[in-house]
Amino acid sequence: KTGTLTKGEHTVAGIATVPGTGEDELLRIAGAVESDSEHPLARAIAATARDRGDVPVATGFRSLTGRGVEADVAGERYAVGV
Repeated sequence: KTGTLTKGEHTVAGIATVPGTGEDELLRIAGAVESDSEHPLARAIAATARDRGDVPVATGFRSLTGRGVEADVAGERYAVGV
């Protein structure tokens, strides 16, 4: 996260993946899952994903207080958080 002090908003500064998962794919799925979240970091992830290309629609969004969020993307359940 950068830009907080200069712009008053969060941005994605880097992406870390595991072997076999590309940055674009990870960001596309994370952006879809985070798209319904109101959290400032989630908005930054979703905006960066949209800036890089098409983001699929997520369904079944659920916020897990203190743990993150989860949703279904293309028939698979994904979780984003701590």
